[in-house]
Amino acid sequence: MKFENLDILIVEDEMLAALYLKKVLIGLGVNNIYHVSNSKDALKRVESTFFDLIFMDINIEGEIDGIECAKRIHSRLKSPIVYTTAFKDKNVIERASDTNLYGYLIKPFKQAEVFAILNIVYKSISKLDLREYSEIVYIHGYEVYKNERMVKDGEQNIALTFNEHKILSTLINYISCNVTYSQIIEEVWEEKKVALSTIRDTVSRLKKKLPKLKLSNISGYGYILNK
Repeated sequence: MKFENLDILIVEDEMLAALYLKKVLIGLGVNNIYHVSNSKDALKRVESTFFDLIFMDINIEGEIDGIECAKRIHSRLKSPIVYTTAFKDKNVIERASDTNLYGYLIKPFKQAEVFAILNIVYKSISKLDLREYSEIVYIHGYEVYKNERMVKDGEQNIALTFNEHKILSTLINYISCNVTYSQIIEEVWEEKKVALSTIRDTVSRLKKKLPKLKLSNISGYGYILNK
């Protein structure tokens, strides 16, 4: 099922509503589903994980509502936001317009509505592009900076060379996909003649600097960076 690798966060304080949405998502083939019940936990959760989609209850528990929580998330990540609410209000829609809004689900919603949302999101992120997402991408406990050749591991700053950073960005762009040597040459060296040993040496240095990366070699083919 094409949705199985999506990482989805449900921010919902009504347990029955959260369980229902989780059941619907599982029925549509989603495997990686996370749930928090308040805005504080939502903000904490996105510090360590990039989500392909966030279902945000507007009337969430906490000092801030779902829209304000989504705005704070949006300032850090560009994860698509779908609001879940029992009513639709024009003023609410206007407030939510600058939070990477992908849509609304009016409770009680049906599986077909969730399926439509997942289809839209899946098509938009089938190739994860750092240029379209946040300044920082979170993967395997690292903070990867889009515009700097630097990765953070907690408080430690890890400097990357230009080619190491380009290879890492390429692998993230094609997360969970097999990336060929020719793709890497095209993306990193811009189709210049490069020996495979040069690619392997660069990847080897990258793996030594970032040992937590779930990066595997595909013999005779290329590499894959798993979620």
